Formats: sequence, C-alpha cells, structure tokens
Amino acid sequence: MTASEKDNQVSLGRLARVKKKFTINITLMGFCLLFIYTSLYLYFKAYFAAAATLTSLVIFFPIILYFLSKNQVYIARLLTVFTAVFAVSLSAFGLRHEVNAEYYYLPAMMLSLLLFEPHQKNAIVFSIFLPVFAWITTYLASQTFDGLNIGLAPHDFPYKYFSVLNFIGAFFLTYMFLKFYSHAIQESKEIEIENEHRLMQSSKMASLGQLASGIAHEINNPLSIIIGRTQLLKTKFEKNIIGEFDPASCLQSLNKIEGTATLIARIVKGLNAFSRDTDRDPFLPQSVMKIIESAIDLCQERLNQTGVKLNFVSQEDMLVLCRDVQITQILVNLFTNSIDAVENLSERWINIEFTANKKLISISVTDSGAGIPASEREKVMLPFYSTKEIGKGIGLGLSISKSIAEAHDGLLFYDETSSHTKFTLRLPEA
Repeated sequence: MTASEKDNQVSLGRLARVKKKFTINITLMGFCLLFIYTSLYLYFKAYFAAAATLTSLVIFFPIILYFLSKNQVYIARLLTVFTAVFAVSLSAFGLRHEVNAEYYYLPAMMLSLLLFEPHQKNAIVFSIFLPVFAWITTYLASQTFDGLNIGLAPHDFPYKYFSVLNFIGAFFLTYMFLKFYSHAIQESKEIEIENEHRLMQSSKMASLGQLASGIAHEINNPLSIIIGRTQLLKTKFEKNIIGEFDPASCLQSLNKIEGTATLIARIVKGLNAFSRDTDRDPFLPQSVMKIIESAIDLCQERLNQTGVKLNFVSQEDMLVLCRDVQITQILVNLFTNSIDAVENLSERWINIEFTANKKLISISVTDSGAGIPASEREKVMLPFYSTKEIGKGIGLGLSISKSIAEAHDGLLFYDETSSHTKFTLRLPEA
C-alpha cells in the first residue's frame, strides 16, 4: 500500500469516527430524554408508560452502546430508530393519545435521513415507514382496547401539561439532532478538504518523481556548458599574459554562460513553484501561454528522452482567472500521461491547442494514442485508478486535476469525439 493510500485509509477512519460520534450524541440525547420521562411517569403513577421508557433505558440502550463499541454503527442506528419508536408508541398507547406523544415521531422520522447514507435505501425506507406504521397501529389499538388503556394512567394525570411538554420536547429534540448533524457535516468537510489537499500534494510529488531524472539531466547539460566555457575563459586569460587575448570570443563565452545560467534559474524556479503549497494563493488573471510554456519546460527533457514530438504553435495570448501553479500541475499531469501512453508507439506526438468561446478558455491535449477503451472512461478520473504499469503512477493525477479544475469553476473531461486520446480543460476567461 502506497503512502497516499495509507493517508486515504486514515481519512476514511476519521470520517467513520465522526459518523460514530454523531450516533453516540443522538443516543445520549435520547437516553437523557427517556430518563426524564421515566422519572415523570413514575412520579405521576403512569406505570405502563414508565415501563415502556424504562425498558428502552435498561435493555435497548445498552445493546445500542454494545454495537457502537464493536463499530457496528449500521446496526446501532437501526436499533436507535426502533428504540425511539418503541418508547413513543407504548407511551402514546398507555396515555390514550391524550398527551400527543406522537410529536416525537417527527424527530424519529428525521433520524432516517440523518443517520443513514444515501445508498442505504432499505434502512431509510424502514426507518421512515416504522414510525408511520407504529402510529397507525397504536391508534387502532387504543380504539380497539379503549376500556383497557383507560386504566393504564390515573384519572388525575396532567395530560394537558404533558401535551405541551411533548410539543416543546419534540421540537427541541429536532433542533438538537440538526445541531449534531451540522457539526458532523462540518467536521466531515474539514477532513475531506484536508484529504484532498494531501492527495494534491501527493500527486505533485509523484509527478516530480517521474520528472526528476529528466530535470536533473536538463540542468546537468547547461552546467556542463557553464563549466566548459569557464575553463575556456580561464585558458584565454592565461594566454593574455603572453599577449594572446580575443575580446569578442570572451564576450561570446560570457553570453553563453549567462544564457545557460538563466535557463537553470528558470527550471529551478518552475520546480519551486510547482512543489510549493498553493492553496492559499489568490485567483489572478494569468497568461495561458506562460502557463503552457511552464508546463512544457518541466516536461521537456522527458520529451527529448522518449522522442515524443510536442506540437504547440504560439498564438494570440489570453488571460484566465486562476492559480497558475495549479493549472500548470494539471497540464504536467496530462503531458506525463501522454508521454507514458505513446513512448512505445511508432508514432509519437502530442498536440496542444487552446481556444476561447463564450467567456470560456479550452486547453486541449491530444496524443497519438488510440484513445481510452469505453469500459475505462468512467474510471479514469477516480482516485487510485491507473491504467499504467506498476511503478509508473499511483492513479491520482487525473482525479486531482479534475478537483483543481472544478475548484476554478472549470471542467476537465475526456473528449470521446476524438479518434486519438484527447483531454480538454475548460476555465473561465479573466
């Protein structure tokens, strides 16, 4: 398992703990409420209703806590809904529906939407249907056994006061459930943002790792030129001692040294910008041409080593509102994927073009590959999905690139209309 996959597993574990904490908060809230009602029912001698709430406290809640301790959160949530409905239904039956205990069916039904994931459709349907079924059943039972349930509570029981209490309690419980849910959602979003940031950095490091050998070679060549020219100048100055000195030749060497040193500085600057954290950078109008050229600089040596021809014709420049380093990251990922895909083909080329239409700038990267099979097109943007050989990628490049594009109010997609492999990045024009 790679470091990125381990980080992803840690994040999933943190999300699971947030969801578990939400269930525990709801469970404890319900426990406190049932304890209060049990005490009140016993005080006013409504023993049947007290038995229902006490059963929930003594039997069901320990079972729920047991399943939570075993991390079986799904079962614990089903039992939470069942326990709430059980206590409300029997309390309503025991008090002849005169205290409006049915108000508590509202938060009980809300639990179905708050506790379960959208894909857990069976659980959602069950926990919505259960309170409705329980209400109808207890109502019919109270009508059928009217003579029986008259004796389940004393005649002087304060029905009106409990009716008001249940109304207030139901809305208070609903508010608390929503508050717990809001906190859980906020924590989950923070974890997801941290995870996305970590994945973005992992993707950058993976890209840098793939480019490292080429960049080292690209820097080494200019350094060799600088060293060679410097030695030549030293020789000429030594000759000057005996009167043999050519100023024009020395100037030519100095210009060459300056040019190669500038090239190294540009490469290092690009590496520094590419590797740093850019999440706090402002969105500014940036030159599309400069962004593309920066990405090409980072990939140039790999293009040279693999013999892949890159076709990019300079055209009228345009400005895009973005974090330029992050857009460079997207293009580096696309260039790297294309190089990996075509380096063993007889025909090796990459075409880059950009156009503007309706305030949107489209940057397309097309390579000589035959395209992505239909069965894999929906998967290529998923995290950790890769069609490359083991060791050539961790399957984060396109997933991260897609996230970056969406954060820029843009879009990254595979163009199915092309006969070759083509990805298009669309961003709003500045």
